[in-house]
Amino acid sequence: MNMNASIHWCYRYKMPEEFLVERKDANGVVMYSSPELTAVELVQYAQHCGGLGNVATVLAELSAALDFEKTPAKFFEYCKGRAVQRLGYILEEVVMAKAAADALYELWKANCSIANTRLCVESSNAVIAHNRRWHIEVNEKLEVDDL
Repeated sequence: MNMNASIHWCYRYKMPEEFLVERKDANGVVMYSSPELTAVELVQYAQHCGGLGNVATVLAELSAALDFEKTPAKFFEYCKGRAVQRLGYILEEVVMAKAAADALYELWKANCSIANTRLCVESSNAVIAHNRRWHIEVNEKLEVDDL
């Protein structure tokens, strides 16, 4: 019996080219998601990535490539504000990528409505802390796996 017979694809039908990175390879040009868009979508689709714990580990490796200072405000038309909130919290409090979190915070504050949200939506755990900056109700303790 094949236990991996089901693959769930998460993709966007259309994405502005300004959020894509172009790379040439032996077969032509390949376009893929920018590090910033990848980071937000990892958080947004965490349930398809094994949860926020796994996402935090990937973000620890990806954080060096993030540059939210060059990200246009149009970015928020394609990303959910609450996913950006969770990403900011994870970058700042779990991954310890303060510079990336600070740049993202300024963008988020200027382009999204601010409301409290739970860190792990699918968890029914009680809130153990509240992050005032990101307005996150922390209901899971996240840790980065050893890299």
